[in-house]
Amino acid sequence: MKQIIHGSIVLSKRLRQHPVWSREAMSYGQALVDLLLLANDKARRVTINGETFELKRGQLAWSKRRLESEWNRSRNWVDRFLRWCNDESMIVVDSTNRRTIITIINYDVYQIAPEQTEGSTEV
Repeated sequence: MKQIIHGSIVLSKRLRQHPVWSREAMSYGQALVDLLLLANDKARRVTINGETFELKRGQLAWSKRRLESEWNRSRNWVDRFLRWCNDESMIVVDSTNRRTIITIINYDVYQIAPEQTEGSTEV
């Protein structure tokens, strides 16, 4: 199970599958947590629109259109949120008309330390 930790709170990536997660439109805080849940926990190769490249740990490749749909928000809201996170030095957005790659700055800060076991909640 892949988990995210903040203080002593551990969140499973499975949280996104629970009906409460998408019951209402996203807030900024929930959208930020969602980016953390969506980010890759290890490097992997992906192909988007015929272009193959490697996503690093802490990166995700989701279109703004897909984020609009997942978050039940408008394109303007998604753009404002991503711009705000970028301005706050929380993310870097690399976007073309074919794909959007979002890099979470300091992604490892939000992760369980390697020496901790999956069931551990100690910080």
